Amino acid sequence: MIRNPLRARRDRAQRRLAEVFLARPDACHFGWDTARAARISSGVLYPLLARMEVDGWLESGWEDPAPVDRPARRWYRLTELGRLELSALLSEEAAK
Repeated sequence: MIRNPLRARRDRAQRRLAEVFLARPDACHFGWDTARAARISSGVLYPLLARMEVDGWLESGWEDPAPVDRPARRWYRLTELGRLELSALLSEEAAK
């Protein structure tokens, strides 16, 4: 079976993202910090976050109150469904 290298890269990024979110499942995660912790670029991160939010795995909002010296940051937090799905994803990978 020949694997698509783009899909393999996306899957690897999703696993790294899962590890970051599950390390602190109740925390609000900000984009830049999350990208650095997961070692993925913003061009990979934000489409994954958007897809996970549409699927109901994440909820998001804006930093409130917004700091005076910079724009407000968007935060992302795992939902219960997200915890279950990302845990299953990592368990599935560990079983391979």
